[in-house]
Amino acid sequence: MGQSRTELADGRVFWIAGEHEDFYDPDFFIYNDVIIESLDSELRIFGYPESVFRPTDFHSATAVNDDQSILILGNVGYPDQRDVGRTQIYRLDTRTLAISEVHSTGEQPGWISDHQASLSDDGSSILVRGGKVLSGDGFLENIDDWSLSVAEFRWDRLTKRQWIRFQVARNDGSGLHLWNYDMRKFALEYPRAGLDSEDDLADEIGGEPNMEAYDSLYKPQVHYTPVDPDPEDDADWRTKQITIDGVRVRYTDDMDHLTVTVEGDLPRAVVDSIANDVRDKLSLVENTDCRVKWIEGR
Repeated sequence: MGQSRTELADGRVFWIAGEHEDFYDPDFFIYNDVIIESLDSELRIFGYPESVFRPTDFHSATAVNDDQSILILGNVGYPDQRDVGRTQIYRLDTRTLAISEVHSTGEQPGWISDHQASLSDDGSSILVRGGKVLSGDGFLENIDDWSLSVAEFRWDRLTKRQWIRFQVARNDGSGLHLWNYDMRKFALEYPRAGLDSEDDLADEIGGEPNMEAYDSLYKPQVHYTPVDPDPEDDADWRTKQITIDGVRVRYTDDMDHLTVTVEGDLPRAVVDSIANDVRDKLSLVENTDCRVKWIEGR
């Protein structure tokens, strides 16, 4: 997972780094290798010292300068190797296969990962958007667009979206049970699917699951319009969306908290109403007190 694939004009394919399993698995490992697949499907694997190329995953890899180099941007990495505020950049020479770390200037996106990177038409810059950025509040969605100059390695921030964001979580710090609720709801609605609706959810939250509160979790006490999910988009399966006065509001289940993003200007009273509504309903869903944490903009 989190491995990049970059195909060059000469037919070679560069598979770079990535991870095996998730962090909780005993076999979890983040790689710092380069696998080169040739036209005849021959594979060559190159390993690097961590002092040259640290373990990297969920990065982007963009061929630049007529495929002479691949720029490797971003990383999740191991917790003790992350650096809030800095953006990791490596340059891979596709001729010698040497890797070197690149230091950049300008306003950087920060410790970004799982993003999209695309080379400009003239090849002079790389556009970076989406993904997540590590902050004091954990990994947050990257809501802005950034440009990296290929020649000077200078970052330019292209947008500065003043979106309101907040997180709703249990006071005790435990993870949420929204996935369990979703599975129970599916089992109740489609009994022929064979799923057990009498699972361990009641034991985990210490009371009978409140399906009514769960069903109304994304229905604030203000006029709104629901947004139907895109069946072709599997990336946002944890996100529910509505619009209020033309402004999109997204509820994202981040497992240990629910992140709400308001993509535009709404009266503060409306935003406070949404926050209080989510907190109160999530408290019923989790059978414990929940809190709201506002995320400061950059």
